[in-house]
Amino acid sequence: MTKGTFGKTRRRSVYEMIFERLLKLGIINAEGRILYSYMKFEASGFMPLHVDWIDDDKISIAHNGIQNGDVMADPDMIVRIVPEMKMAEALTFQNDYLGIFQEVYPEPGKFYPKLKTELNSFLNSWLKRVIEDQGHVLTVTEPLYGEEVEEEEPDEEEPGEGKAEAAEPRQATLDGIEAFKGFGT
Repeated sequence: MTKGTFGKTRRRSVYEMIFERLLKLGIINAEGRILYSYMKFEASGFMPLHVDWIDDDKISIAHNGIQNGDVMADPDMIVRIVPEMKMAEALTFQNDYLGIFQEVYPEPGKFYPKLKTELNSFLNSWLKRVIEDQGHVLTVTEPLYGEEVEEEEPDEEEPGEGKAEAAEPRQATLDGIEAFKGFGT
């Protein structure tokens, strides 16, 4: 619960809880700034958790396995941080073992409301398990603006390739910020 308008308490949104869990893990600071270009968290008996900086407001969070010598996402999610609102949201979900790639915002101004709710609920639960149940601890970091860090070009994907069928996207406004309203409570 947090203080809302007029001093009344209100339940935190899933987006606020995700932000707080990223803060608790040390992935972001209190202002929502991403701290490192790469982070690795480990816990005995569990797959390592990898966090990669994508750009000023996006990170990738992943568990990875190896199959036939290939790195496999299990899962990998791209998360957007919205510092001015102290919120974060899931943008994509990928699981290579199941052949799944899902994207909340398929094109500018459009989003899938049900998928947005499902992915943010999953991300919130996943981060909670990583922190509370599995006890992942930060073991490796790379500086955000270090000289050794080289940016890689993202792989291009054919339109529609690997995406699950879904309902028609709805209109989003303010580059997705407006889409926070009404979700995740």
